[in-house]
Amino acid sequence: MDFIINKFVILSPEEMKALTCEFKEKINLIVGKKDTGKTTLSRSIMYTLGCDVKNFDFKKKLSNNIYILDFKIGSDSFILIRKKLKSGKGKNFFRVIKNKKEENYFYDTKDFKEYLNEILNIKCLVLDKYKNITKLYPNHIFLPFYIDQDSSWQDYLKSTFEGINFIEKYKKVILEYFTGIHSNEFYELDVKRKKLKNERLQLEALITSKEKIRRKNEEKVKIIESIDWEEFKEQYLHYLALHQSIIDVEHELKKELNEKIFKKNSLLGMKKKIESSIVNILGSKHSEECPNCNQKIHLDMDENYKLYLTEQNLIKEKEVIALEIRKVEEEISKEMAKMKEIRFKDVSMKEKLNSDSQKIQLKERAESFAFTNINLELSNEILELEKDLEKTEEELEIVMENLKKLDKNNVSEEYISLMQNSFDKLGIMFEFNTRYDSNLESAKISLSGTSKAQAFIAQYLTIYEIFVKRASSAILPMFIDTYLKEDSNENEIEKTSKFIFDSLKDKHQSFVYISDNSQTLEAIKDFNYNLINLEEERELLNEDYDEVYSKYSHIIR
Repeated sequence: MDFIINKFVILSPEEMKALTCEFKEKINLIVGKKDTGKTTLSRSIMYTLGCDVKNFDFKKKLSNNIYILDFKIGSDSFILIRKKLKSGKGKNFFRVIKNKKEENYFYDTKDFKEYLNEILNIKCLVLDKYKNITKLYPNHIFLPFYIDQDSSWQDYLKSTFEGINFIEKYKKVILEYFTGIHSNEFYELDVKRKKLKNERLQLEALITSKEKIRRKNEEKVKIIESIDWEEFKEQYLHYLALHQSIIDVEHELKKELNEKIFKKNSLLGMKKKIESSIVNILGSKHSEECPNCNQKIHLDMDENYKLYLTEQNLIKEKEVIALEIRKVEEEISKEMAKMKEIRFKDVSMKEKLNSDSQKIQLKERAESFAFTNINLELSNEILELEKDLEKTEEELEIVMENLKKLDKNNVSEEYISLMQNSFDKLGIMFEFNTRYDSNLESAKISLSGTSKAQAFIAQYLTIYEIFVKRASSAILPMFIDTYLKEDSNENEIEKTSKFIFDSLKDKHQSFVYISDNSQTLEAIKDFNYNLINLEEERELLNEDYDEVYSKYSHIIR
């Protein structure tokens, strides 16, 4: 199942210009002088496929461009349209038309990558930096098969695209996947392994958590059953002492109240006597009758005055006693209020003592009952979780065994053999890296100038050779953008060009971009290729916009 690009179209509403390129299977050679747009063309294709291309001029200068890629995968035909929408979603808008009838729309690369993986039959599932399972993004899919003129010659698979580091060990992952070390079946099982490991961790965490809760509950039940009753008695006696002090105060108040009442009664008795004396005085006559003739005999002035003074003194004494009685009554009223308050405190304290005693007993019984039942439920839950854990571990063991069976594809020997052969053809010395993360990066690339470029090309094309032989996904095209350096001599140009074309001549499709150099064209004259000549300087978009637009308007609108 091959991925074949048939045609590529760029429409620029701002420039009112367009570009149409038709491609063929096998080698497509794009030739042009400096600044004719070779690199822009290659980056435009990568951009259309969803890659985050570095230094892509059109993305900034002509942001409203419409890109159309006509391709096929196996027997299915596709038209991919990428453009920016003017409003709402659409920073990365993709529209895919499959077999001229089935349409899919995507408003970001995240969603588009799901579809791209599906149609390319890529089932490589990996972890991102947050340990979430994800599929490969366009950047990762096309990274091993695209050599950028500016960004691919410094560090292998590191600087070509932006936004690739969020996948853990992405270089090792994509190299092992695309060279067939790990098949689709392996990654399907590997995802299952990761999920089962995740489930196991969750189950273990749940069991541990519930065990801790159960132990805590047991500790609480033990504490309630082993209350220090002596300490409790001391606390209870404290409340009893408070209650007794209230009783003592009440007794004092009662004593004082009785004294006040006695005093009031005494004063009332005195008042009554005075009132009686006053009545007697007022009832006394200021004259007497003669016993013989019954004629009134008036008393003299001195006697009457004495009676008057006695009367007034008794009235004053009565008023003083009445005032004292009022004072005593006020004191009695206050004592009664104090008695009422102290009796309320006494009742509250009794209720408090009785209530606390009951609460402690009820709490003990309730908590013991509750914690016992909770622990019973927890024990049952833990038992079920342990069964699930056992089942998960059994499944995980089976998956691990199956993974071991599939993990026997070792291509490192083939890689070393191909790299050594490539270096020999290019006339550069082969060495091993002292340190490397993947066996597919064990060849040393630490040369300079043209030799360094040749070593990188050998690395890319060696991986591509293994990929074409072993991959379970669709076979992708190879892109090599402007591989010749300014200081390359005739011998280096000839060796490098022949090596590239000889490596790609039997592959399903590739794109090679070179400067319009007679020596290069002479070196590859015996190879078959589809020539695309970019003749006009700084005029990659050189076709009439309206004419091209009219052909594709039905799928753009």
